[in-house]
Amino acid sequence: MERSTTSPAGRYRELIMRHRRMLRLLCLRRAHGDPSVADDFYQEVVLSLWRYLDGILTDVHPLQERVYVRRAALFALGHCTRGRKPDVERLEAEMTMALDELDRDNERFLDDLVAALPSDSERQAVGLYRSGYSYDDIGLFLGISPNAVAQRIHRAVEHMRQIYEQEQRTIKTISNGTEEQ
Repeated sequence: MERSTTSPAGRYRELIMRHRRMLRLLCLRRAHGDPSVADDFYQEVVLSLWRYLDGILTDVHPLQERVYVRRAALFALGHCTRGRKPDVERLEAEMTMALDELDRDNERFLDDLVAALPSDSERQAVGLYRSGYSYDDIGLFLGISPNAVAQRIHRAVEHMRQIYEQEQRTIKTISNGTEEQ
């Protein structure tokens, strides 16, 4: 894909204009919906993209460029959000700790379910999806169509549901067996 502007500043402007919506949404999501924090994050992300402009290839498919820009933005967001929590002044400290622990438990639970999936392709597709990539982006990574990605993720969710239900039946059987004794 040819670019009309060859100067670095012009190329940078075009890149930001093409991906502005995606970048803004990523920043808003990372800022937990707070627009002022999202604006700060956006500034950090576009500054980071300027630093890495030379690493972005000029003649690539638009989806490949989007994947690279998204990955660079997530990397920059990881740096600017490290140690920063959403505004929870109204919550008690104990409730905040309980919510954080619940989030960690849910993440561990999902990690265990993903690890129990029967195929590597399902684990890989779900892992990328949980990292925030779209079906199109995952398809580019894996070399398959977005529909095939959707099928893999759907199949993986069904497998995870079956694994969860089996574990619940096992727990119920064990708890019924100990109650009778």
